[in-house]
Amino acid sequence: MVREMRGGMITHVAALLKGLAACGVQVAVLGHPESLAQLRQRLARVGAEGACSTWLAVPVCDGFRPAQDVRAVRALVRAINRLRPALVHAHGLKASVLAAAALACPAKAASPTGAAALVCAVHGPLPSRQAAWQGRWEAMLAGWALREAAAVVVVSRGLADELVRWMGGRLEVRKLAIVPNGLDPDWVGPPEPACPARAGTGRARGLIATCMSRLTRVKGVEVLLRAAALVDRGLPLRFWVVGDGPDRERLVRLARQLKLAGRVRLLGFQLDPQRVWGRSDIAVVPSEAEGFSYAALE
Repeated sequence: MVREMRGGMITHVAALLKGLAACGVQVAVLGHPESLAQLRQRLARVGAEGACSTWLAVPVCDGFRPAQDVRAVRALVRAINRLRPALVHAHGLKASVLAAAALACPAKAASPTGAAALVCAVHGPLPSRQAAWQGRWEAMLAGWALREAAAVVVVSRGLADELVRWMGGRLEVRKLAIVPNGLDPDWVGPPEPACPARAGTGRARGLIATCMSRLTRVKGVEVLLRAAALVDRGLPLRFWVVGDGPDRERLVRLARQLKLAGRVRLLGFQLDPQRVWGRSDIAVVPSEAEGFSYAALE
């Protein structure tokens, strides 16, 4: 089960589906309709469309929205009753909370092998327990879901250490597994030749600095835009911001206020990251926090 996804999460789940299919595991994916479409497109690019046997749209959203979250839990209960899975793998803290709630629901049916086990995958920054009441509520629910899980997977040693501190000793270390992010070689090929518009060298050619990121505050894209506004306009340097997310409109307004037209381009979500990296000269990762950056790996 996955929440709304962009970028690295798409890369991670698509590679996982491909690997599970190679091991003969039958998989159903539940998630936001747009996320499912992007996953299917990513798998189709390498001829792995059959990696998943069932795709089910569930009204999962970012952030905690009680009314919509209740509908999502009900949809998950119906899906679990239909599929009778042996294991539910939730990606991200929001998906983990919804999956734990669905599995705890009395209306849920057991699989032929008994109750389904919950595995939670933690990919990135953890919510602050010192935030406003909504943030503290989100942190409390996330902590409950992780304690309910049979196993918790994290993508780096640093994130594992942070999670243990964040849980304050309420997470059994034996349940914790570190599985670092990696890149599927089928999706990492040689870069494309430079486009004709950028032929040449030095000042005539210009340089492209690319930030590929989900557009949320923790990714630091606002810092990048403000830094771009300070760069000497005589330098042959342009910035591409690749990705989408809840902060997109705010960042578009900020770019307009900073008069960055012609210097910064917000390109939106791109299905093929390697195509963008092949046309870039500099990778920029301005995040305040990362679990294990796929952008840096790519």
